[in-house]
Amino acid sequence: MRWAQVASDQPALAGGRVVTVAAAVSSQRLPVYLAVTVRHRRGGGVSLVGYPSFVGAPLVDGDPAQPARSAVEDGAVALVVDRVLRNYLARSAPNLKADLTPDAVVTLPTVALRAQAVSQVVWIAGPGSGAVIATVAAADRGGATYTLAYELGIAYRERPYVDFIEVVPSAN
Repeated sequence: MRWAQVASDQPALAGGRVVTVAAAVSSQRLPVYLAVTVRHRRGGGVSLVGYPSFVGAPLVDGDPAQPARSAVEDGAVALVVDRVLRNYLARSAPNLKADLTPDAVVTLPTVALRAQAVSQVVWIAGPGSGAVIATVAAADRGGATYTLAYELGIAYRERPYVDFIEVVPSAN
């Protein structure tokens, strides 16, 4: 396999989500598309629902409506987002823990990256809405660079803390 990426994520009629993955394989010129139905139960793990399917490419909306987002102007929120993403990408659990709420459950990525810049921190649904999206420029040990986006939950105590990063993992 040369590459793979999520091409579509939509509700499944039978429950759960249908995630369509596009993959470039060495045996053919065009990518293949594999639809996998998954279910993620609150407090439980992710499970497959039946067998996958080979499908055609999903339709692409040429003019998608962008949700209204506003820049984070609270310096304390921007600072905690920057610090959390740097520690998260570096896989630095002890440093990360200092900026998480006590009930936050976060699973670290399997590859360590060095955050070069955290930019474009925006509220998902208006100022103080409880979640932001931040864009990060990062590099791996080999020098490959990535532009990534992360969703973070923001909870206010005596200062801003993060209560989730991108996904809410489940206990087994």
